[in-house]
Amino acid sequence: MELQDLERKITKNTKAIIPCSFLAGSSCNMEDLLKISKKYNIKIIEDCSQAHGTKFKNKKVGSFGDASCFSFYATKHMTTGEAEIVCTNKRNL
Repeated sequence: MELQDLERKITKNTKAIIPCSFLAGSSCNMEDLLKISKKYNIKIIEDCSQAHGTKFKNKKVGSFGDASCFSFYATKHMTTGEAEIVCTNKRNL
């Protein structure tokens, strides 16, 4: 996701940004994404399917957005067969 291009693609219909963090410690620039989400009042749903334990500026991915998703499918590096989990600390969600 190119952050410069992201703002150009936001419309009145945009409800969420879904950044994806990757295996081996690669994270999106969550600091800049949070600024954009606040500017446009858009939710962030983090896709952390292959990023268990990954950090951005000493904070674990999955703890920045309004919600985060983790996958435990057989091809992921942490597996239970087929399962997913959605995490949030927002009571209204």
